[in-house]
Amino acid sequence: SYVMVDTREEGLVMTVARRVVDLFAKGAEAKIVCKNSSSYRFINGELYCCKDGKWRIYATVETKGETHICVLESTKAFGQYKNCGRVIEDENVADPTLLKTSDGKIYLVYAVKGAKRGIVVRQMKNYLKADSRSVEIVSGKEDKKLSSPTVVRRGGKTFIVYVSGDEGKSVMKALE
Repeated sequence: SYVMVDTREEGLVMTVARRVVDLFAKGAEAKIVCKNSSSYRFINGELYCCKDGKWRIYATVETKGETHICVLESTKAFGQYKNCGRVIEDENVADPTLLKTSDGKIYLVYAVKGAKRGIVVRQMKNYLKADSRSVEIVSGKEDKKLSSPTVVRRGGKTFIVYVSGDEGKSVMKALE
């Protein structure tokens, strides 16, 4: 099965299909797994099945002009998700993704918005909270948008791919 987590007006929606093309079909099975409220809106969720058997969605949350990163948790992939709160206390951060290393460590990779833009990596203490120390791996300028980091492994190397600039150009950076 293929699963897609999508942002819609009512909240985060999960769609399940047998084939990837069916995720976008008119009759695909879709379910709201976490509802928006009048004070916050979930966007950009990524689904993970964790070693403890729980399913988690790491998502950006918009609240009155600011964004932050939270984790949603469920015992079933297609179940109702509970908001477990912020993964980090920082404001104006978005687009979370996880990096799992061969030694079992998990890192949160995300974009920083606002005046000090960048792509940042932070080790996770557990599945719900990240360490307070962070490392900026890509530094941005105030006029340059950096967003949507994702982890790609190729030829024994790990890369962070992200969007740079308003024209949406993708950039690949190797982690050493």
